[in-house]
Amino acid sequence: KYPIEDTFLQDEEQSRGDRILPTNCAAARIPDVDEFPGLPKHCMPEVLATWDFLSTFGRTLNVNPISLDDFVQCLLYKPPPNVADSDAFKSPP
Repeated sequence: KYPIEDTFLQDEEQSRGDRILPTNCAAARIPDVDEFPGLPKHCMPEVLATWDFLSTFGRTLNVNPISLDDFVQCLLYKPPPNVADSDAFKSPP
């Protein structure tokens, strides 16, 4: 009888009237690559592989969990102009 396809379980739950709720888990969502403006589409497989690695081994690496949206925003971050380049920091003390 088992293993069976997931669709059979979903059909069974729907016939009983059980509600199938979407998950809130960031890792279970299917990413929409159009959702990340500024990230080239050809980079998406590497971004997903890296994020998956960090999500999988984060505890071992002592890295806090991060959602895919936040991870992509971190990759796309451009720092403001460096204040340390001003003349005040170039003069000797």
